Amino acid sequence: MLCTVDDPGQAIAELKRVLKPDGQLLFIEHVLANSERLARWQDRLQRPWKGFARGCRCNQPTLELLDAGGIRVTELERASTEKSPPLVRPLAFGRSVI
Repeated sequence: MLCTVDDPGQAIAELKRVLKPDGQLLFIEHVLANSERLARWQDRLQRPWKGFARGCRCNQPTLELLDAGGIRVTELERASTEKSPPLVRPLAFGRSVI
């Protein structure tokens, strides 16, 4: 979801606007890798990957963006998609509330 939008701050503001009070956002997101080495590769290859993957920015600090936008992550799990290219293996999935 957020990895492909041009302005994640605006998208998060819109999520806040349309969610009911006590509404929840369930998400699965590509995220910036915890590994410094992989995170550097995500940054280096961000531009060609974005063109190849129809706008995906796999190096986006999605969890921090949600928090900065006032969406509180209440449940979080990190995962890795082993059959995907390394750049997009790091995933976060969970539940958020306003």
